[in-house]
Amino acid sequence: MAKKEKNTIYQLDEIDLKILTHLSNSSKTSLNQLSNILGIPVSTVFARIKKLEEKRIIDKYTLSVDPKKLGFNVTAIINFSVEGSHIEEFEKQISNHPNVLFLYDITGDFDVIAVTRFRNIEELDYFIKNILKNPYVKRTITNIALRVVKESYPHVPLLIE
Repeated sequence: MAKKEKNTIYQLDEIDLKILTHLSNSSKTSLNQLSNILGIPVSTVFARIKKLEEKRIIDKYTLSVDPKKLGFNVTAIINFSVEGSHIEEFEKQISNHPNVLFLYDITGDFDVIAVTRFRNIEELDYFIKNILKNPYVKRTITNIALRVVKESYPHVPLLIE
């Protein structure tokens, strides 16, 4: 059996997009609730969700937590300049850190960017100073978010009202 390409792009119909939209707003939405909202049988909703899971369009079910209610009041965006041959090694190291929410390879003056959350400036300071002990990290630039204007989950703009 031929192996499906990892980065296959699927065309979804309006029902699939509506299911994804509702589940992305609340992954606790039941099959019965989705059936009532969409006006389709529960069996159809179930089959559609199974298909979305099999295609890995639905990768996992998760929840959204308000970080400030848990004391995470500092959001920092950190740019890293790393020695080229050690970028992937550095990314593996930093991606395991619980305060790193997003990590990207980027173009431009820096190599890697991380979106992070910390309880306070002291935690952020400790994190950066430990990272700078890595001999392959040449420099960092840190920006602290003053306020959150928009954080969109599930990180894909599903265009359904």
